[in-house]
Amino acid sequence: MLCTLGVTALCPAVLADSATDVLGHYTIYVRGYWSGQGDATVSSGSVAITATVRSVTGQTGALVISGLPLVNNHFTGTGTVIGVAVTVDGRVQPPDPTAGSGSNNQTVTTNAVLSATILGGGNGARAAGGRDALPPP
Repeated sequence: MLCTLGVTALCPAVLADSATDVLGHYTIYVRGYWSGQGDATVSSGSVAITATVRSVTGQTGALVISGLPLVNNHFTGTGTVIGVAVTVDGRVQPPDPTAGSGSNNQTVTTNAVLSATILGGGNGARAAGGRDALPPP
């Protein structure tokens, strides 16, 4: 079976439990025009991301993205970074339940991951991170 992160439609086994396999708390890192570290929470219907960031010009402040609808493991919406309005486009990828059953090294094998593109004010950054080992109760 061919499966890549960008073509999950070809991998029904990967999607079987994805609705619950992505829920929980994530530690995320932001890199680009803004850099920093923070948290993301994926619930049954939404994604929220917060981080403390620093711009390349030295400004510090908050990245705040809350309540973005989660549909088929994708989320899109708006937020702010140090007071600048931004658009966000991202996804959460569940772990592959068939990991270790072949040489499929292009799948998420150990835990769910989150990735997002953040654009605003003519600048951009990426946020990415993994779900913590223990999901919330």
